[in-house]
Amino acid sequence: MPPPKLLLLTGPPPSAALTESSCSIHNFGKPFQDLLGLPAASPHNLPPQTQYTAWRSLPLARQPLHTGFTQAHHLQRDAPSSPSFFTTADTTTTHGFATAPDHDGTQDVLAQFCEQSLAAHNSSAAPDLDSFDTTESASFMTTSLLSEDGQPAPPVPSHLSDLEDVPSAKQVTSLQPQTITLNLIVGVLSVAQPRTVTTKWGTALSLIEVLVGDETATGFAVTFWVPVDKVAESDAVQLRRQDVVLMENVALHVFRGKVYGQSLRRGLTRLHLLWRGEGGGSYSTRSLTRAGGDNPQVGKVRVVRDWVLRFVGLDRTGRKRRRGVVDWDKPPDHTQ
Repeated sequence: MPPPKLLLLTGPPPSAALTESSCSIHNFGKPFQDLLGLPAASPHNLPPQTQYTAWRSLPLARQPLHTGFTQAHHLQRDAPSSPSFFTTADTTTTHGFATAPDHDGTQDVLAQFCEQSLAAHNSSAAPDLDSFDTTESASFMTTSLLSEDGQPAPPVPSHLSDLEDVPSAKQVTSLQPQTITLNLIVGVLSVAQPRTVTTKWGTALSLIEVLVGDETATGFAVTFWVPVDKVAESDAVQLRRQDVVLMENVALHVFRGKVYGQSLRRGLTRLHLLWRGEGGGSYSTRSLTRAGGDNPQVGKVRVVRDWVLRFVGLDRTGRKRRRGVVDWDKPPDHTQ
């Protein structure tokens, strides 16, 4: 049984303006002329334009407009974003690849990205960072970094970068085989479900993509390769939306002309939870409020914290619901 059709008539003229002549059809459009076999109307016999807007048929399901250009949604008008950042979500949309990608094409792009990302992760071109522990641990960080009790003081990197400072794909490519690394204080936008990938040697790994942003740019993806048996204890999957984190030594790579971040092997890339709304980060809300402006790291954490509270919604699961507080994406209750 076909679904019922709904016809909405909006913006009709007032009843006082309706006359018998205005309700009679004297001229037909070209589709009806072809259907009824009527001769084409002379340009001199076209009816004059009225003061009322012509009615149009609007479908309930929005149809995509295949123009070859990306249609910006402007959901967050005040949040700048960079089209030069690559995310795996790009492979399932029209952004940057094809106007209507099929399933096979999407899988091919994902396979190409996973192959290139894994090759870069296993590359020996990683920078030599003597100040970090380079043990052969399979996990890229320790679970104690996100412990909610007894948080250690966060490290102070030699240099912090904003997302707007991420170099272009052309600059990153020109410096190969050298690897560019950045230290970032960012807010977590989303954590993708782990993707299991089996290498040609039979090793099963999981790809975890964390989408982050700050007050300067959004939509920067950082990927982490984790053994399948250690995904549950990985700090990347423990992150939540609105978390403010310090990402140390994020390597920059290019895929299809766009830049993305990736963790380095042997524990060189580390995550530090700086602030979380429910507590547990290195900085509490009270300490950020009382801190002065002489510490650039604290100042950056405070700015990013304020930004995520304004533009990033909370997770639906894994959080306590407070009485009287309405979710950011929940409509108001019905009223009489």
